[in-house]
Amino acid sequence: MSTRNEHLILSAAIAGSGHHPGAAARSPQALDVAHFRYLVQTTERGLLDFVFLYDKRALPDAAVTGSLDALSVLARLAPETRFIGLAVSVPTTYSEPFNVSRALATLDFVSGGRAA
Repeated sequence: MSTRNEHLILSAAIAGSGHHPGAAARSPQALDVAHFRYLVQTTERGLLDFVFLYDKRALPDAAVTGSLDALSVLARLAPETRFIGLAVSVPTTYSEPFNVSRALATLDFVSGGRAA
């Protein structure tokens, strides 16, 4: 019998309009904070461990809408959640590492230590 205490870590990658190539061209949800609020609060109710929102620096040619800054969206939604982790990707190719570090520290502060 094993004595290891193992548990499953569950997460959800939330994109404003989904991952289908044609979705961005038809969906205004990428610019709707209420949509992201719904996704994050739904995953929290489902007892997932964290949500992941990636930062898109380029949009597909078919896209007719822009996109919101992923880190800013999660910082906006952090006070509206209690325990779910908030993970974000921020490319350092176009941003100075110091600025990325400061922004992630701010997300960690406003989320009460739930940033990744």
